[in-house]
Amino acid sequence: MQGSEETTGQSPDELRAQQERDLAVSYALATMEFALAHEAFHVGTTMREVGIGFDPLTFVARRILEAYTPGHAELAGRLS
Repeated sequence: MQGSEETTGQSPDELRAQQERDLAVSYALATMEFALAHEAFHVGTTMREVGIGFDPLTFVARRILEAYTPGHAELAGRLS
């Protein structure tokens, strides 16, 4: 039977550390995705109540650009 070091070239401690980093990143992304969906739901509900058209996909794309792109104002304006 082969151990993890023989199959991956990493020691068990290195492999465990990599798995923990991967899990932390996955959790952070899932948390951000949930928060964004929650926000889109509430904004969409409010916009519909006042009779304003709302495209959730455009909203999500703009929020991602606003949060993660340097010079986001110019790019977000081009999507309109």
